Amino acid sequence: MEFLFDILIVQDNNDDSHLAEMLLRRTGIGGNFIRVDNKQDFIRQIHNKKYDVIIADNKFPHFGWMEVQSICRSEYINTPVILITDTLPENEEEKMHQSNLAAIVLKEELKFLPQVVMNIVLHYKLWSDARGVKQDVMSGVPSLSIV
Repeated sequence: MEFLFDILIVQDNNDDSHLAEMLLRRTGIGGNFIRVDNKQDFIRQIHNKKYDVIIADNKFPHFGWMEVQSICRSEYINTPVILITDTLPENEEEKMHQSNLAAIVLKEELKFLPQVVMNIVLHYKLWSDARGVKQDVMSGVPSLSIV
């Protein structure tokens, strides 16, 4: 069975983006995968299409997960964001827990990305459908999980 989702990947490294997409497709998660690597393209994409999930790299020059979260909040975009990172820097760990990220996946545990995407997207869809929520749907979603 294949699940079709619209996935926005915020990633500056083409190889990392392809790896994430390959892992998802291999486990039956297909659909539209759009990759952006800068703020302007990210804003253009979130205005042009509603995505089921945003997968964001931790940090790259001039743009990172905190800005992704900030833009989504300011634009009233309620799409769950999954962060992919090498490590959990101590100075950012508290910010990550308070940020409304849907999940954090460590790169060394990337094999769990398909399960995380599936759980987050299905939970989000069930939760928003059950509540009929059109505004800040992430405000009541269970707290961050780290894989």
